[in-house]
Amino acid sequence: MKYENHKKRYRRGGGYSQVIVTPSSVQGKRKKVSPKLVILLLSLFLLIGISLSLFGGRIISTVYQIQGSYAEDEGKAIASYQQAVQFEPNSASAYYKLGTALSNADRLDEAIKAYQKAVELDENFPQAYLGLGKALKAQGNYLIAFSAYQKAVENDRKAGDEYAQIFKDLGGALSEKGKYYEAISAYGQAIAINPYDASAYYNLGVAQNQIGNLDEAINNYRKAIRLDYYNGEIYQNLGLTLQKQGKLDEAIAALEKAVVLNPDDSYFSYNLGNALLEKEQVYRAASAYRNAIQSDPNFAQAYSGLAETFYKQGNLDEAISYAEKALKLDPQNAAAYKNICFALHNQGKYDAAMQKCNQALKLNPGLREVKFYLAEVPRQLAFKRNPKLFTYPERLINEPLFKLKRSIVKIILKSEDGWGIGTGWIVKREGNKAWVVTNRHVVVKKEEQQENETIEIEFYSTPPPGQFRKRQTAKIVHKTSTNDWLDLAVLEITGVPKDIQPLTISSTFEEINTSILVIGHPYNQTEWSISEGKITGKTAQKLELSASIAFGSSGSPVLNEKDQVVGLAVGIKLLCHTAIEINPDISCGIAFPIEVVSNRLKSWGII
Repeated sequence: MKYENHKKRYRRGGGYSQVIVTPSSVQGKRKKVSPKLVILLLSLFLLIGISLSLFGGRIISTVYQIQGSYAEDEGKAIASYQQAVQFEPNSASAYYKLGTALSNADRLDEAIKAYQKAVELDENFPQAYLGLGKALKAQGNYLIAFSAYQKAVENDRKAGDEYAQIFKDLGGALSEKGKYYEAISAYGQAIAINPYDASAYYNLGVAQNQIGNLDEAINNYRKAIRLDYYNGEIYQNLGLTLQKQGKLDEAIAALEKAVVLNPDDSYFSYNLGNALLEKEQVYRAASAYRNAIQSDPNFAQAYSGLAETFYKQGNLDEAISYAEKALKLDPQNAAAYKNICFALHNQGKYDAAMQKCNQALKLNPGLREVKFYLAEVPRQLAFKRNPKLFTYPERLINEPLFKLKRSIVKIILKSEDGWGIGTGWIVKREGNKAWVVTNRHVVVKKEEQQENETIEIEFYSTPPPGQFRKRQTAKIVHKTSTNDWLDLAVLEITGVPKDIQPLTISSTFEEINTSILVIGHPYNQTEWSISEGKITGKTAQKLELSASIAFGSSGSPVLNEKDQVVGLAVGIKLLCHTAIEINPDISCGIAFPIEVVSNRLKSWGII
């Protein structure tokens, strides 16, 4: 059962039609009876109504309402209900029926006005609130529709599964528009009405995943599994979310369960292969990729994944062969070009390797490892050809923020697993020795807590063409454990240029709406990139920033207007949702408040 569409379908006459679940009272069905009999009865009621002056308006309105319910088309029904509200302008029922007829005729603006009049006359009218919500949803006014549906539930003691379905449908519509926070509220309402619907928990988890609330997403996926134990799709999403958190053992277990339940689904096997490859279980990953290929022989991504397993085994010719198969199936497969690039590099074919990496980056500018490779290899080759480059003096140009940039460093990681970059900043200096603050995840692998083989620190300068910035090797002297919520590490380096000084740590606690500056090395921007913003949210353990940051910014200092450190950047959140609506559609930064960082640095004897 696929949950993401949030729709039920039924077969009629050989085809499929969408069923929108609403109470029968909202659907406005009309029965067919003898027209002559209806005319005779209406005439009789009209004569009686006219003769009864005291109750004539109400009776005539009732007659027109009956006439509307038996009308042959929506136009005649609307005309009858319009007459009804003229004779009885305080009838909520008449306005509700008029709203339903107008809604069925797709005259939504008029329908909304009629429903609003109905609930104005009777604020405890659940069917009118439902009709209003339906019309608003059809117009795309999802948030107002949500409020109308809530009113319907509040006023209907018999609210049941049909209401839960309405809120699920609304949650799906909100998710499709990217309004995930509002979708979460809608799914929560559906669950409050029917706490035994696995799909509601599943879709709630999907929405929470989208905004980065991974713990909540995992919790709801597990609730969905308890209600629908044999649904592989739920296990699949659970596994992928656990993988995002770096919990690879749990992720692999969930993804394996998904494959057991759906052995012929090529994507399930492929995603299992990716998790196993990240765990460095290369042979098991290769088996999963082969299963994906067996299910879908034209699955280019699976061939590319298999190529990477051969590359990691050192079987470079096989790696190139499978990557080329992937490209035959999908010439736009950036990962295949990347795998060929790295294999050629290890064969010493540097020019050919860089050509393939350039093709990979052109197809997918988000390949951070490829971008780093293209920047790093020319440096390595240049120093190999001319070792004297190490002795050339730095070129320092006095420019805005120059001193700040000198105190903020680029961290370069090199290991058997690959390369990467991060950011750090000088917190202390003694002689030619200095200590650098950064995040643990920048310099330590996710689960094994193994230090990368080489950590280099690069200092800011403006070298001329053909020259490169100065670097020094660093070592880890302190780091928090992976079970610690504070993601923090301290590096030690020697040979620090004389002019570089530590940054100043703020002695005051910054409040919401404080202007801030972040300087770092986001992969999608230039080095020592500057991003301005504000503190938009704060807890004891977290600052939320409107400054746009990306991978590579981890470890960056968050600076106030006095150039003092008020936070340590640690990650990104895909969507901002705060009381201060700076721009809810852009990514935002997450940082640790400097007070918690300072306390840990003091306990380590750094400051």
